Amino acid sequence: MSRYWMKMWIIVLVTSLLTGCWDRQELNKLGLAIAVGLDWEDDHWKLSYQVLVPSVIGGGMSPGAASGGAAVHVISTQGKTVREASMKTSLENTRRLYFAHTDVMIIGEEAARHGIHEFLDLLFRINASRESVIVALTDGKASDLIRKLVLPEKYPGIALTELIRQTSTVNSDYPTVRVYQLAQKITSESHAVGVPVIMAGQQSDPVLESEEESKKTSTPGAPKIVKLGVFQRDRLVGWLSREESQGLAWLTNQFKMGTISIPVSTRAGGYSSFRIFRSKSRIKPILVGDHFKMQVTVELKGELLEYGGHLDLKSPDSLRPIEREVEKKVAYMISRSWEGSRRLKADLPGFADEIHRHYPKKWRQLSDHWDNELAALDLDVHVKAKMKRPGLLNKSFEQLLPH
Repeated sequence: MSRYWMKMWIIVLVTSLLTGCWDRQELNKLGLAIAVGLDWEDDHWKLSYQVLVPSVIGGGMSPGAASGGAAVHVISTQGKTVREASMKTSLENTRRLYFAHTDVMIIGEEAARHGIHEFLDLLFRINASRESVIVALTDGKASDLIRKLVLPEKYPGIALTELIRQTSTVNSDYPTVRVYQLAQKITSESHAVGVPVIMAGQQSDPVLESEEESKKTSTPGAPKIVKLGVFQRDRLVGWLSREESQGLAWLTNQFKMGTISIPVSTRAGGYSSFRIFRSKSRIKPILVGDHFKMQVTVELKGELLEYGGHLDLKSPDSLRPIEREVEKKVAYMISRSWEGSRRLKADLPGFADEIHRHYPKKWRQLSDHWDNELAALDLDVHVKAKMKRPGLLNKSFEQLLPH
């Protein structure tokens, strides 16, 4: 037999063995979990899963439409360990849960205060977990929030994800924290991280089982982000307000864009809106004697969206008073954030990591009593604001009205 035909027979033999995937998973046997909730109840872990309903997915309908039900259903299980709780899903679910499409993980307040190191240990120990899942807290039970309708969205888990993303990109109110970022920060030198908190609402608010709720024009008690939860190591230790959370975005160079309100000095009670579309923050530790001072430098650019003063904005000099008000407001938000961090004894800005990076030898001397050093740490804040666009009007609209 010629070498040509020998090669052809080998190719045919090899291709005949490639008949399919040995580890294939049929879609009709999987339950796609798009959201996961973690609670601590009665000395047991409770896991809740928001699973897509295939009949509604295929129809492309809104919840409760022709299919007669919600787009997702929720499974909750309990166990002495996180793994035990997760394994019990097979006792009440006909489909094996699949987590490749999980978007968000919600942690209940009791679980966060108890400590989440067991849950994180499981996530990073198995191959099936996704470290890029977005993390959020709730001031109640995660199982209650997982069951909430988020009208007009079809899939509540995905809606919660978009809610978190939007609040970090549109106005930089709260950060978007993923599982791997949570793990990195609580195991770093600072041991602290801030996670957005979604208010679960009241017990009387509608849940997914309420089919009629999908036909209403509004939903009372809809989930919303209300504050920032602060983790010290793996435990929740307190909260920061929205303004304090915004200040933290400046301290960590995570302020992307947003609008702030500033007083107008030329008119009592008047306010203006300034939209920031570019920002850069730098933090530098300065050694003064045996202690450190953190130098914070912020440079930002923006535009005037709303003006309530009486200045004529034709010349660049007339813009400077508004820029100064922006600088004072940003510096105030930064100081509020730092006061909140010190109140909770949490190094949320990550100053320990900066000192370790710039002064490794000095850090070895400070690491054992960093909490005391943190309490005495002062900030030296410098903010430089530049208005790029004052808008189409040189005066406020009030000045254009006839007297």
